[in-house]
Amino acid sequence: MGLLDNFKLAFSSIMSHKLRSALTMLGIIIGVGSIIAIVAMGQGGEAALKSQLAGTGNNTIEIIFEPSADTYSDLNFQPPPFTEQDVINIEKIPEVENVITSNTQSSDIFHGDISMTSNVIGGNNNYFKVNPINIVSGRRITSNEFDSNKKVVMINENLKKKLFQNVDPIGEIIEIRGYPFKVVGVYAEKNQILGLDIKNAIISLNVWPFVYGTEEVTTLTIQSKSLESLENAGNKTVNFLNNTKNIEGLGQFQAFNLKDLQEAIGTITKVMTGIIGGVASISLLVGGIGIMNIMLVSVTERTREIGVRKALGATRANILTQFLIEAITICLFGGFIGVLVGIGGVQLISMAANWPPLISLPVILFALLFSVVMGVVFGLLPANKAAKLDPIESLRYE
Repeated sequence: MGLLDNFKLAFSSIMSHKLRSALTMLGIIIGVGSIIAIVAMGQGGEAALKSQLAGTGNNTIEIIFEPSADTYSDLNFQPPPFTEQDVINIEKIPEVENVITSNTQSSDIFHGDISMTSNVIGGNNNYFKVNPINIVSGRRITSNEFDSNKKVVMINENLKKKLFQNVDPIGEIIEIRGYPFKVVGVYAEKNQILGLDIKNAIISLNVWPFVYGTEEVTTLTIQSKSLESLENAGNKTVNFLNNTKNIEGLGQFQAFNLKDLQEAIGTITKVMTGIIGGVASISLLVGGIGIMNIMLVSVTERTREIGVRKALGATRANILTQFLIEAITICLFGGFIGVLVGIGGVQLISMAANWPPLISLPVILFALLFSVVMGVVFGLLPANKAAKLDPIESLRYE
């Protein structure tokens, strides 16, 4: 009997017990589908996070202050702020293209009788160069408005929905800490992480002292003239701040590149995907045990058939191959269905989570190959049992 004949016989056996075969495949279907879905979700989530954290490019560095061990334990410690003179001096560094300063504060924003807690962001004229947005209605804050004391504000779509619902907010007045601001634009954020309902409002950093009573700047980001000069720009900025500001014993300034964060995210997601995928693969093991169990039952049911085949000249190798191929066929069918289930599940989850499904062809091929291996491993014992049956005893079996 040729290989094709064995596959035909295996298919015939599977179809003659449809429900039993379907239940046998269930563990393989769940295992393969889960692994494909988990890997695709992990890769898609990683890609979404990386793209959202990347901003307009990788040639930006945020300058952060890392406190010393003693300072870190002081709950009342506040990192040293950046001054206007710091910005002026950093802009003179040859490798620096732009200096972006900003503050963020959570505040209640009022429109009529409606109020909503939101993040209020004060930015300088370069803010949008590293914080990309899509204008939904109205316009951006202009350079003159950033440089002046005009109380204008842009709100994101999430805040607009809460404060204005179906009303056009352009030209309307909202209150931030009692100060009136004219809404000039509504925007959608390109880097809103995983579609979270974050509410933001952007104002000029020049009006920050009027609203919050402080001229201190807490966030400073530099944009280098090229990707190649990024490291030099960061090192020179950090050296300048560490040498000129009175921070002895308190800690030191450091350059934080989003590329480093992307790499860290990639490492974490790969580890988590591997761990969860390993847990999901347990269902494959359970499915394999189920296949071995049902194949043992099948060998018992077909004892007389095996005896007849051996009496007609079938060798041990023929019987072994027949039952092994049947186990492999069951696993392959389950693997194919599992792939379809996994792809369908990923599509649904990606639509809900709003990130791209990255279904990897190598993962699909690996899942199918693993199904074949499962068929060989868990089908070998029943097939070997069938091959060892004594033909005379098999023919007497009732």
